[in-house]
Order: sequence, then C-alpha cells, then structure tokens
Amino acid sequence: MYRLHSITTPLLILTACACLAAGPTTAPTLAPTGAPSLLPSVAPPVAPSVSPTGTPATARIPVTAPAPATMPTVSKEMQGAIDRLTDDDANTREAAQDQLVQMGPIAIDPLKQLIAATTDIEQRTGAQAAIMRIEEMAMTGPTIITMKMENVTAEQIVAEFTRQAKVMGKSSDGEADDVSGGKKYSINIDHQLYWTAARQICKATGLKINLHGGNSPIGFSRGGMDLPGPYFIDGPFMIVATTLSTNTDIELAHPGNINRNQNIQFVCFAEPKLQIGQRPNSVKLVEATDDTGKSLVAADTEGMYSGFTDGNQGYWDANAMLNTPEPAAKKIVRLRGQLQVVATTKTETLEIPDLLKAKNVTRTAGGQSITVNSVNVRGDEVTVNLSILASNMNDGGYQMMQSVRLVDAEGHYLQNNGVGGGGGMNGRLQFRLNFNRRSSVDGKDVVLQADKLVLPVPTETKVMDCNFEMKDLPLK
Repeated sequence: MYRLHSITTPLLILTACACLAAGPTTAPTLAPTGAPSLLPSVAPPVAPSVSPTGTPATARIPVTAPAPATMPTVSKEMQGAIDRLTDDDANTREAAQDQLVQMGPIAIDPLKQLIAATTDIEQRTGAQAAIMRIEEMAMTGPTIITMKMENVTAEQIVAEFTRQAKVMGKSSDGEADDVSGGKKYSINIDHQLYWTAARQICKATGLKINLHGGNSPIGFSRGGMDLPGPYFIDGPFMIVATTLSTNTDIELAHPGNINRNQNIQFVCFAEPKLQIGQRPNSVKLVEATDDTGKSLVAADTEGMYSGFTDGNQGYWDANAMLNTPEPAAKKIVRLRGQLQVVATTKTETLEIPDLLKAKNVTRTAGGQSITVNSVNVRGDEVTVNLSILASNMNDGGYQMMQSVRLVDAEGHYLQNNGVGGGGGMNGRLQFRLNFNRRSSVDGKDVVLQADKLVLPVPTETKVMDCNFEMKDLPLK
C-alpha cells in the first residue's frame, strides 16, 4: 500500500509516483452498469446518536430536493453506496465513499447530480469528497484494461489498448509501428493493470515496448525494449530488477585493506499518463536476506535516499547498495524496498488555439505564462519557438517543455521529437520544440495538423511512499 502526503503548491513539479507492493495487486472492481436509473433515496428520520464525548449528537433528517428530469443511469451497487452516504455511522459513510471511489469516473456524473439534488449535508459532503478522490485517482491511480479481441492485427490491439489508457486524449504515437505483416492475433485481457496488460500484449504478439520518454504513450514494435528480469507491478508503476554488480576496493598503500560490496540496479516505469518530475535515484532497502540467513542491507546509507532528480521521464534508473553475501549463498530469498516520489494531483491547462497563426501570443495558467513567438512547418516537422517565465524553474524549464503537446482538430497528439534552447533574458527562457506530424492512427499512416498547443500546469502535488517486494533473486 502506498501513502499520500498532501502538498498544495504552485511550483512546477511535474510527476508521479511508484507505488510498489508485494505480488501482483488486485485491480479495483468496477461496478456493472446498465441498471435502471435510480434517484437519490429519501432516508427516514434517524434517532439522535451519541458522539464520542458522550454528548447527544444532533439528529440528521435527510431531505432530498426534487430530482432533475434526467438522471445518469446508475447500478444497484452505486445507488446503495449513495444511500449509505446518509448513514448515521461515520464508518459506514466512509466505506460507502470508498466504494464510490473504486467505481471510478462512471460515478462522477451521478454524484454531481446528487450534489445538486440533495440537501443532506453528510450526503453532499461525501459526494464532493468522492469526486475529488476519483479525479485525483484519474491522474495518479492505475488504469484498468479490459479487451477481448479475436482475429485482429497487432495494430488493432495496440490501438484499443491506447484508447482505453486515455493517454493525452486520442494518442497517436502509441500505435504499433507497421508490425503485423498481415498476421492476425487474439487476446483476452480482463480488468488488468496497465503494465500487466502491456506485457500480455507483448507476449501474445511478439512485440516489444518502445518508451518515448516524457508522458508520451508507449509504443510497440519488433525492435523495442525487452523487459527482462524479476519485476513488480503495483498500480500505475512497474519496477524491474536488472543487474547485480560486485565492487572491490583495495587500498594500494595497505593491500590487506579490502572492501567488497554489491549494488543492485532497477528500472522504474510509470504509466504514460503520469507526469514524472521528481523521483529518487536510490532505493531504500528494508530487507535483503540471502539463503544462508545473512542480511545484505548496507549500513550508513540513509543519506542516499533523501535526494530527488527532476525531469519529465516515464522511466528511470535507481539502485541500492548491498553487503557482500556469504560465499555459499546462491540467491537473495527476499528483497523489500521503498521509494518516495512526488505526484501531481491537480493541473490547470494552458491552451493556445490556431497555433499555426500564433505569433507573440501569450497565455497564462497555474501562475505560469507561455509566449509562442513563432511556428514553422517544414514537411513532416513542426518547430515551435516559445518562452516561459524563468521563476520557479528548478531544472531550467526543460521539465515543463517536455510536457508541451501539439494536438490536431480530432484530438490526436503529435510526437515531441526534442527540446532545445534554455537560455534567455529579462526573466524569460527561450526554447525551440520540434514535433513530428507523421504518425499512425487506427493502424493507418497519417500526417497530423498542429491545430492547438496544450500544456498542463501542476497546481497541487502529493508525496507518495511506495513499497515493493521480490523473491529468489539469483546470486550465481
């Protein structure tokens, strides 16, 4: 389980975090839909309750205002949870709110209608809190994939996967790169986490994963990245243990002084919808035991875990120091570690429409302003020259620039091919961004038009404590 520590800040920390727990996690269960529309129930008057201090609490008599003419269709499970928001027991109300949050975005519209209809304070407060949590989970929580497809191409499988992941709207650079060659496949993924589904697609089709960096969607191709080694998936994150290395230090002035230690390397992956800004370079090991019973957790390494690295990247390397195992040891029987990262939970979107006509156009959002100085189109490449405020730029502005997206009229995003510049004057930094117009949409090669510039600017963040566990890592 991961824990969240709220930090409300205007600083530009773009991010997200790895929550890693033992074994494959169970995906949230989505309530079935399609049941008849049900209005918020009018609960009967409740008897006075007793507060923890022993003082009689004021009786709450829920009163529901007339409902609008149209109500969103809700399931019986959802309606039951909505009704329990009026319960006199705080634990029951909390459990009902948790159930609504687990239902995800499908609960938002019914909850908004409820807020407008009910005059019961507890019910309205619970509904508002549930919506806030659902919206936060949409940014930092796991994506659940369900797809059953038969006799289709790899491009069609990847297109459906990308559609369900809802990465930056209708993504284009997450499509498969002309890989099918006419071959057809079948796949059955039932309520699986994003990375579990991605690995299943690779196994079924023989594709490998391409990671574009930033918060671009992942792509699939025959020549992509293997994901070897022990791995761990929890929520929107996957951590892979890649290598164990042994270091030997000998003091040449005193050859008898020999120090040996080991280092284990990991690659951490985050769902492309997450904006990664601050992440650790080191993993704090809680437990590492070899098969002789010796603890391999290195001492005096606490300072290694306090540092963060900025940069908008969907995957990053991390490592941890280990004591040298016993010569007879053949494996690490149990490895438990912790990560702590920063996650953006709320953003304000900055948009510049009619981008190709934009010249010295300025827009502001979330305390940050951006000015598009010029836009040039040459063949399949779009170059945008722009400037931003230099204040609050811990990394010189590159982190923010990697989150800039160009989108066409139908919501497809152009692939960011790189960021240049970074210098400037008068409190502003100048950048040059290059985007590729050629892409694949629904398995077809297309040339996209850069109709609008979009930049999500973080306004709130959370620190997330993350844990993971692996077993039986070979030492020989």
